[in-house]
Amino acid sequence: MKLIKDTEFLVIDFETITPKGRILEPIEVGTLKIKENNIDKEVSFEWLIKPQKDLKKK
Repeated sequence: MKLIKDTEFLVIDFETITPKGRILEPIEVGTLKIKENNIDKEVSFEWLIKPQKDLKKK
C-alpha cells in the first residue's frame, strides 16, 4: 500500500463567474502537480479563458 506522501496528485482548478441571469462562464483554469509533498512548478500552469459571450447584460 502506497502512503499518501508517496502519491502524486494533479489538481485541476476551474474559476468561473456567474453573470445574473446567465449560465456559468469559465474564465481561468489552473493545474498543480503535487509530488513528494511539494508543488512541482515545472508542470504547474494557469490559463486565462475568454468567455464565449459578452459578459454585459443586454
